Amino acid sequence: MAARQQRLQRGHCSDGRTPRAPFHRQVIHAPTSETGRFTVYRLRMGAFDDIADGVVAAITAGDSAALGELYADDVVVWHNTDGIEMTKEENLASLDALAAMTTTRSFSNIRRHEIDGGFVQQHVMHLDWGSGSGDLPACLVVKVENGKIIRADEYFDGATIATFGR
Repeated sequence: MAARQQRLQRGHCSDGRTPRAPFHRQVIHAPTSETGRFTVYRLRMGAFDDIADGVVAAITAGDSAALGELYADDVVVWHNTDGIEMTKEENLASLDALAAMTTTRSFSNIRRHEIDGGFVQQHVMHLDWGSGSGDLPACLVVKVENGKIIRADEYFDGATIATFGR
């Protein structure tokens, strides 16, 4: 285990390979309602970090205007649970609805990987709706053009969502 940790600290991938592109590991500490702290380890990608960080910040704050600034006007947002492609306006309205239903939203265990023209982010979103709370593991596949998100495909477990608020 110690050798693996040393390889990771020197910038090697978890499988022991040296990555083709440089990256560094960032540790983020943020408060949560349960433990008072959580730690997020993630690889910094460079090109899309500001956009990815902006998505997390906007959803955490329930700020649809901030999320809208990251979207291209003709963005398409798709969810695996319903298979519907949403427009920019529809998706921002869904964030407003989520913000109205929940008292807090936070992210943990963020893992990002750069892909051609975008990034993949795996994370756990913690939602608190006052009478209860829940964790939603998810995966977000994002395509970016000219500094704006043009497509976002979100994958999460519909059965987990169905238990929220019960």
